[in-house]
Amino acid sequence: MNLFKALPSFRFPGAVARILIVATACGLPVAIRAHGDLDEQIETVTHQLDHAPSAVLYLKRAELHHEHEDFAAALADYDRAARLDPQLGAISFGRARTLFKAGRLQPAREAIDFYLKRKPGHAEGFLLRARVLVGLKDYAAAVQDFDRNLALTPQPLPECFLERAEALVASGDKPGAVKSLDEGIDRLGNLVTLQSAAIAIELDLNRHDAALARVDRVMAGLQRKETWLARRGEILEAAGRREEALRAYREALVALEQLPVHHRNVKPMRELEARLRQHLGT
Repeated sequence: MNLFKALPSFRFPGAVARILIVATACGLPVAIRAHGDLDEQIETVTHQLDHAPSAVLYLKRAELHHEHEDFAAALADYDRAARLDPQLGAISFGRARTLFKAGRLQPAREAIDFYLKRKPGHAEGFLLRARVLVGLKDYAAAVQDFDRNLALTPQPLPECFLERAEALVASGDKPGAVKSLDEGIDRLGNLVTLQSAAIAIELDLNRHDAALARVDRVMAGLQRKETWLARRGEILEAAGRREEALRAYREALVALEQLPVHHRNVKPMRELEARLRQHLGT
């Protein structure tokens, strides 16, 4: 179950994989600007290194190579930086991050373990190790590191709770995944992304009433309700409550028909209307 696709369509492929695409959102530092001028930046730092080699400059070029996805060059520069300044903590973190992104999970695990022994209160380090552990399918240990990261991060974004919930689902603890998402809702507010993911798990657990309560809670904060009314109908139908489902479908169709033409005449709304009419037999 991929909770990152927890949108109102509620269709989830069976995968637990999300590699560093929400790094910034969850607190993982990204020091480099857009890809467009990476080559120019690398050339500039290389010129500086030619005149005055330093660990900081090698570290900077390593991060540039990392963003350029030249992982071999990045790791070589991290090694050069370490030879000049073995105490520069950012080197071991950067090396672990690059190994992870390169798919070298066991070396990444060893590197981030080493880093966290020196920096035991580093939230981003725990987040990175949690992701490495997910890749290694050590879900129980990953959950512990997600817990540590979230405890140390004052303002985490939803993706961090979603990743922890995915690890819990993968470990077989779906009720725990729901609790994880509810913690995110308590901390961040009634976010659709978190509620959507929780609804998907509630349905996997055959907890239709709990799923319906979450749908109602989401709709209470929305102006446009047609998609969620349709989803409410689908859940009711799955629960064997056909008459209530039909009522929800009719309400969804009425809400959709009241939209301005330019809102109705987009592909998702046309598909929704077709699906509602199919449910209603009209």
